Amino acid sequence: MASDVDICNSALNMIGASNIISLTEDSKAARVCNQRYEFVRDAVFRAHPWNPLIRRIELAADEETPAFEFEKFHTLPSDPYCLRVLRPEDPDTVFRVEGRKIASSTTPFKMIYVARITDPNEYDTLLIRLLLRAWQLTSAMPW
Repeated sequence: MASDVDICNSALNMIGASNIISLTEDSKAARVCNQRYEFVRDAVFRAHPWNPLIRRIELAADEETPAFEFEKFHTLPSDPYCLRVLRPEDPDTVFRVEGRKIASSTTPFKMIYVARITDPNEYDTLLIRLLLRAWQLTSAMPW
């Protein structure tokens, strides 16, 4: 079973650094991993619609409504957190993402999105390899 620490250790090994036991241990490597892992992970997740991260949802309309152009707001999902809206169920639906809301005139709003999945056991091998490569490319730390 993979873990965030396993992924970080693989990335640390690729740049010649020592392994860590946890992201919260008192070492330079752990502090860097703790600071940067989620940022790198989310950037990789947003870059492509990875199959293990795709989710579908039906959003109810919010009480708040847009001032103009659209009739409804729909709050983006937070469990799992929506990192990127891919498309609505109906390709003819007109919408706009505004902050953490979707403005549209459709209710309910059905969509497919990229979710922030934090359990590495749900990632496929290619996604883990890309996380490692992204970590290696973004690491500016001299080890």
